[in-house]
Amino acid sequence: EIVMLILRFLLLIAAILTLTSCATTNIKPFSSQEENMLLEDDENRLWKRAQEEEERLDNSGYIYQDRELENYVNEVLNKIIPENLKEGRLKFHVRVINDPLLNAFTFPDGRMYIHTGMLARIDNEAQLAIILGHEVTHAINRHLTKQYRDILNKTAFLQTFGITTAGLGGGIIGLLGGIATIAAVNGYSKDLEREADKNGLKLIYDAGYDLNESPKVFEALKKNYEIEKAKEPFFFGSHPRLQERIDGLNALIKEDYPEQTMQDNRIKDTEKFLMITRNLLLYNAMLDMKMGRFETAKVTIDKYIRQKPDDPRGYYFMAEVYRQRSEQPLDKKSKETAADKLKDKEKAMGLYKESIALVPDYAEPHKGLGYIYYKSGDKENADTEFKKYIEISPLAEDRLYIEQYINN
Repeated sequence: EIVMLILRFLLLIAAILTLTSCATTNIKPFSSQEENMLLEDDENRLWKRAQEEEERLDNSGYIYQDRELENYVNEVLNKIIPENLKEGRLKFHVRVINDPLLNAFTFPDGRMYIHTGMLARIDNEAQLAIILGHEVTHAINRHLTKQYRDILNKTAFLQTFGITTAGLGGGIIGLLGGIATIAAVNGYSKDLEREADKNGLKLIYDAGYDLNESPKVFEALKKNYEIEKAKEPFFFGSHPRLQERIDGLNALIKEDYPEQTMQDNRIKDTEKFLMITRNLLLYNAMLDMKMGRFETAKVTIDKYIRQKPDDPRGYYFMAEVYRQRSEQPLDKKSKETAADKLKDKEKAMGLYKESIALVPDYAEPHKGLGYIYYKSGDKENADTEFKKYIEISPLAEDRLYIEQYINN
């Protein structure tokens, strides 16, 4: 799969190099004037290729199915799009992708994608707006076309190709074609990213959002990097670049919007954002656990518990983090010990019981306790918990699997 992805990317680059040998990167942003909406030959080909990639993503099974959330994200997007560009060639729309890694990217025609991981880590509508404003600017200012044309420089091409192919794997990354790979994995030049930050700030300022929330987006990304102690396979997963973006945004706000530091009446809309994204938190935590990102999952579940302290699902999912982590092999690099594993197992048991205390007929915690008792050799208590799980949830999809444990 990765070999085919690299070959597709090479063929796309070769075609573009042939088509754009004399193309300039000095192209005007889109505006309401029809003549500025015309595409040059190579750009037209990019758009057609982008539409093919968008269709593949939309039909991949990776789209997060929550109509209320998708409508809400697009309402925020509509607030920041300039009126003179709401009708025209650019068709702005954003979809949510099932992926716990923190990212958002846009195609040249205005179609955008934001990961569940990104939505799980930000805290309000203003932070969502700055992400979307940044991506809108990439589309309006034709950054992807500029980036491809810049690849004409041989050195830039080799660097781009080297970064693009590094670290690619399965999942959503394996689905990305050449255009999405540049937008999502490699990113743009520092000048284009700064331009997107600067123009994105203006868009959200004009829409009434609190600009002081902007650096907090990248602070959340930086915190995630520090928690996982590993680079995200996307362009802003680099720790130094994240700090540069934070410093750059703070400087832009201070320079262009000095009055922002004294205003407290601009839009944040924390409550609405958290309410609409609440169910996504546990779902994304489950994706993180599947990737072994237990610390990140804990942060997300803790965010859910703070919002819904009486919901047993929060405590159940947190218990799952500790149980699953306790079953992982010892990590010698982190100096983990058997005592640490035992503590994780004990925390998991306490959280399962806390979940059951809130709703005794919630089946899942009984199954979790059953696993712990079974693997600890306490077959009597394991038998009790597994049978309780089946009694509460007789139509559970894994009933036959659990009955095998009981028979053992």
